[in-house]
Amino acid sequence: MKHPTLRLLLHFAIGTILSMLVFFSISFLTFIFDLHPFNPETDSRHYVYTTEVGFPFTYYKQDFMGADGYPFAGWNGKELLLDCAITWLIIALSYTFFKVRKDKRTTQIEHSELIDEEYPAK
Repeated sequence: MKHPTLRLLLHFAIGTILSMLVFFSISFLTFIFDLHPFNPETDSRHYVYTTEVGFPFTYYKQDFMGADGYPFAGWNGKELLLDCAITWLIIALSYTFFKVRKDKRTTQIEHSELIDEEYPAK
């Protein structure tokens, strides 16, 4: 793929996929660490605990209250979008930046090798 615009779009697409994987992993870990066996703050005698998902903003919260254990859940769409945007900005843009930088260095090395072949040192 020689065209620089297509290469940049490919880097953005790969960076977006990587940021999605990081976002899902972070969300899963925040959920796992809030479960009862992993969270020392939960009190098993009263069976009241909260599960929160999201980092750095909590975009989903679920409370289990009482003996019947009916959950009270709620989503926060604004914080979900903020978490997605922050993850995308950090992962996708840094991936694209480093890949473009690497491509430029590789291109410069290829050009310098061509110049050396064309004009050998005497």
